Amino acid sequence: MEIVGTIRKVRVDCNFDTIVKNLLVAGIDAFRINYAKFDDGKLMQEDFWDLYERVAKYTNNVLIDLPYPGSKYRLHSPKAKVLIVEGMTYYICFDMKSYNVGYKKNNVFYINQDIDVSIIYENMKIIYDMGQGAFSVKKKFERNMIEIQADNSFVLFNGKSIAFETYIYKRNNYDRVEELCRQLQPSRLAFSFVENKEDLEEALSLKEKHNFILVSKIETQKAIQNLDEILVYTDEIMLGRGDIGIYGSEKHLLDYEKYIAYKCKKKSKPFYFASDFLTSLSYNYIPVRSELIDLECALELQPTGLILNVDLVLSSNINRVIKYIKEMVDK
Repeated sequence: MEIVGTIRKVRVDCNFDTIVKNLLVAGIDAFRINYAKFDDGKLMQEDFWDLYERVAKYTNNVLIDLPYPGSKYRLHSPKAKVLIVEGMTYYICFDMKSYNVGYKKNNVFYINQDIDVSIIYENMKIIYDMGQGAFSVKKKFERNMIEIQADNSFVLFNGKSIAFETYIYKRNNYDRVEELCRQLQPSRLAFSFVENKEDLEEALSLKEKHNFILVSKIETQKAIQNLDEILVYTDEIMLGRGDIGIYGSEKHLLDYEKYIAYKCKKKSKPFYFASDFLTSLSYNYIPVRSELIDLECALELQPTGLILNVDLVLSSNINRVIKYIKEMVDK
């Protein structure tokens, strides 16, 4: 079974090449790079090229995770982090010019992607990141702004994602992915929020030209319902455990894992579970016991691989994480 480590750019004073080599020696079999973190301007894309090329020096087994054809929205704030207080009122602005001129305050946030405001309604839930917090929509304004109320207290970090209940932001980025394929000739590309065969049309066209392994990310209830159709057109499947807990049901996560394992084995398709495995080892010496049970349940389904999140991979405990996983696979 593969252990796939998500990796990102590290501090300038860190020896990145040494980190990559040490991770490979420790037992990381492949790397995942999340392109969504770089999908905001030319300079960030140049950082992505640099990161990919430096990892590819040591292994060809690199998975590029794309925020296409679907992606979540990114929420921007005037500070690096903002303490959100339960019951307090905040605002989300959808117009950058207005935000920069008059609304750049601690209680006003900004979304830099196009959004169909008609999908937003009163009392609609807005989920922050992987569910650490939530807001309820209280009012829509004509000037591209909504008023929201915090459902709980939490720390909001600039640039993290939000989800408008079941709404997925779909976009056409054929040219950008085409450029990426020409420049890097990647061996594997993962496409986000795939829900049906239509979502794979551009990916299949690119695959025909550039001959990469096509990975479909299953992250919504609709994708689960259309899994048979998706399996016809994809090479591999990745279950996005965090997002399907938002766009599906967190209460049925194990059911989703079992269903995907059954369907993929039936069609002889490799499948991966991502991520949130043993995350407490980012800061604990011993993992939370429920995480060990979660890991064992996942391993019993014999996935092709597990994908670990970036904070865990770059933590000082990554060797112990890999040891835990390998020992549980072998037992």
